[in-house]
Amino acid sequence: MSEEQSSSVRDNPIQPVLPKPGNIEPEGDETLLASAAKLIRRFHTSGKLDDLEEAIKLMQEGIAKTSVQDPNFADILNNLANGLLTRFEYQGSEGADLDEAISLLRQVLKLRPPSNQNRAEFLNNLAAAVSILFEQRGDILDLDEAILLYRQAIQLTPPSHPYYASTLNNLAASFFARFEQQGDSQQGEISDLDEALSSHRQALKLRPPPHPYRSNSLNNLASALFTRFKQLGKGADLDEVISLHRKALELRLPPHTNRPQSLNNLANALEARSHCSLNNLASALFIRFEERGADLDLDEAISLYRRALEFTPSRHPDHATSLNNLANALFTRFESRGEGLDNRPISLNNLAYALSIRFEQQNNHSDLDEVISLHRQALNLTPPTYPEHASSLNNLANALFTKFKHQYGGSYLDEAILLHRQALELMPSVHPNRSKSLNNLANALRFRFKLQGEDLVLDEAISLDKQALELLPPSHPRRFITLGNLALHHIAAHKRLGADDTTHLQQSMSLFSQSLKSTQPPLERFYTARMWAENADLLQHSSALEAYEAALHVLPQLGALNLNIELRQKLLTRETDGIAREAAKYAIHIGQLGKSVEYLETGRGVFWSQFLRLRSPFDRLQQKNPKLGDDIRRIASELERGSHRDIPNSDSSNRQRLTLEEEAKYFEQLSKDWSETLDKIRKLEGFEDFLCPQSLSTLQTVAQQHPIVYLVANDDRGMRVESGSAYRSSSDLFRTVLEFLWDEAVKPVIDFMGFQKSDAPPMLKWCPTGLFTFLPIHAAGRYQEGLTDCASEYIISSYTPTIGVLLSPDPIPSPEKFKMLAVIQSRSLPSTVQELEKIEQYVSSEALIKFGVSGAPASVEAVASSLSAVSVDYEEAVPNGSLAFLSACETAKGDEKIPDEAMSLAASLLFSGFRSVVATMWKMWDTDGPVVADAFYKELFKGPDGVLVATRHH
Repeated sequence: MSEEQSSSVRDNPIQPVLPKPGNIEPEGDETLLASAAKLIRRFHTSGKLDDLEEAIKLMQEGIAKTSVQDPNFADILNNLANGLLTRFEYQGSEGADLDEAISLLRQVLKLRPPSNQNRAEFLNNLAAAVSILFEQRGDILDLDEAILLYRQAIQLTPPSHPYYASTLNNLAASFFARFEQQGDSQQGEISDLDEALSSHRQALKLRPPPHPYRSNSLNNLASALFTRFKQLGKGADLDEVISLHRKALELRLPPHTNRPQSLNNLANALEARSHCSLNNLASALFIRFEERGADLDLDEAISLYRRALEFTPSRHPDHATSLNNLANALFTRFESRGEGLDNRPISLNNLAYALSIRFEQQNNHSDLDEVISLHRQALNLTPPTYPEHASSLNNLANALFTKFKHQYGGSYLDEAILLHRQALELMPSVHPNRSKSLNNLANALRFRFKLQGEDLVLDEAISLDKQALELLPPSHPRRFITLGNLALHHIAAHKRLGADDTTHLQQSMSLFSQSLKSTQPPLERFYTARMWAENADLLQHSSALEAYEAALHVLPQLGALNLNIELRQKLLTRETDGIAREAAKYAIHIGQLGKSVEYLETGRGVFWSQFLRLRSPFDRLQQKNPKLGDDIRRIASELERGSHRDIPNSDSSNRQRLTLEEEAKYFEQLSKDWSETLDKIRKLEGFEDFLCPQSLSTLQTVAQQHPIVYLVANDDRGMRVESGSAYRSSSDLFRTVLEFLWDEAVKPVIDFMGFQKSDAPPMLKWCPTGLFTFLPIHAAGRYQEGLTDCASEYIISSYTPTIGVLLSPDPIPSPEKFKMLAVIQSRSLPSTVQELEKIEQYVSSEALIKFGVSGAPASVEAVASSLSAVSVDYEEAVPNGSLAFLSACETAKGDEKIPDEAMSLAASLLFSGFRSVVATMWKMWDTDGPVVADAFYKELFKGPDGVLVATRHH
């Protein structure tokens, strides 16, 4: 297949903007820049590099003598950059030319404002230069920048502009390059290929016959479609590819230099369309070989299977069939002749990799068995003398090790260790994968030690990991993995020797600490810190407190402020739940009760705490340092706004995608500015703890009026009802739960506080954690005929997700009259009409705003259907939100995976500024709504003397 078939061809990337000689110097005056311009024109005619070299030298001298204020200065920089890029393309090895050209083009953009008529050309030039930089060095970030620059150029270029189609073509080529760079293993990147197709189609429309570049556009569109066909196997794509190549061929008549490529591309497409025929013919030849034993039939079948496999990559629906056909034929030839199976282990390994991913997601053991089988086949296809043999050994060993961990079969582990040893023997000390191989063998040996308890096995594991560590420099991105593994091996050695051993224990904790100091992503850093904390806690090592604090410190980084809400929530669901509770329990165990409260505040409600930080009052800072006060206020406001931004999808237009990509870059920089500004503020006297997690003394101020009680379970497992437990009815189960809560949690608190039964009981705020967040603490008690002892007789219970949310300052009294918004959905919940009627008995019509009823400004459905078109200002909290009454199902229920993050509707209203929220933990019947509302609002609007207070007086 030709190179042109597999990639998009760029148009001439650099667009020189040559200043007119009359604008540079007096006509006829042989100045430096005028001479350079002549040499450039002569070079383009003659192709002599000496002319180009002299022109570059003259332009560099001329620029040194030209003022930045000169109106032609940016154009001269652009032309020098053009000359340097041309020399780079001719000579190829001078990377300095490319770097200098890019630097000059960046200066040009700074000198030319968005309103400049040539800005689009400059953007296109810089994009092309950065694209070349990507081709030279392979940094995907350069390609991302090129795409962004091309998008900006397109926005500034009208479709009638002569460069518009070229810019579209170059943008498409960049998308195509990014797709190829990231590979077909990342399914989500197929959108880059779709973007390339879309841009190529637009460019083609702008190049009608007899446009000189029309054949290029036809070929580029065909190439991109052919790639998509190979990925997805859509016959319609292949039909269009053939049609486009035919049209390109008509425009490339002899003696056109690209006609041979067009002929070859068309032939490849026609062959691809016949891949089913290839398989069928190969199968027929294979059957004939089995019947007659003719070697030529088998050889031809293998050749045809290979050609068919070329057109069925991993995403193709027939890929597995083609792979199996070829593998079977190769094995047959090996069995019949004893020949090597040469060429297919990579395909086998790729399929095995895909199946291993599916196994991790679905836990289907038949997939894992097939992975092992495929890796065995790949290993048999790779002779020991091949460089890939070590990788095949390693792949099979890892698959067997996974099988062992899921089924605990000792034979799988033994074979995995044997294969890892063989792989290691094939990797000399300079081999780039030797450290990985050492790690793999060490981990397998640690598990053998767990099974058999042989001291020598564990000693060897420790020795192997130490060797791996010596091969990794301090900055190596995988060093933290080796440090963590070595720490686990020392823990195993400590457990072997018992409590008297301190050497291995101390060494393991030191290694965990070193691992945290190594370069690693925030999520991996959290896992390392949590592993350290859990082991230090279990083994009663003094570093447990430091480890827990390290894990809690990472949590805010998982939900970085530059991410939108959806991405933050996804990251916070990854095994982060429980770390705050474990840290608090450890602090309680060692007698540091204040620390336990601080840990519960730091490690819970992380998502919401970030919002509270963004909404913090900065008045005291404003007085101390007005500039930093203005900066932090502005950044906080922008970050909060950015939390609610959209993310691109397949339907996003070019303008939308450009906007969203620019926003993402902008908010990433804002997040850095936020951290840097905080560092500056904390250097001010008296602001050392600015926006740090709240100290115990600050949290205690909230409890001066009413006590606040944290509920932390010793063991969440003890709070779950076993699936086999038998209860006579749901009421029986519910009564048991309430009695458990009363005996184990609520009554001990009441006794400790010295509360007595009262007609005017005091208020107590519960701050539940873990599974307590799903339980009715306020209803705890023993309910028996003639004998009731329950929480409501002693206290008035309320809940708070964190203490921090109670630290929000009291709202400034509003001069506006009392207002209340009532929203009902009568179509699906007919009783809400009666519920509204109950409310109207207590709230005057002047104060009540109604939605969802006849005569209202709009229906609930109409408002909901228009939400996507509504611009909502999230920069300020609800300034005067006093009370929200949520008469609906499960409005106080959070996410079971992350109960401490308070992901409920009720919590969201609290954190948005409402002072109080009434919500439901479970489902409720529609008919119960009016009864509950009547009782609630009747009590709410009673005055001190028990007489109803009219709201119009408020």
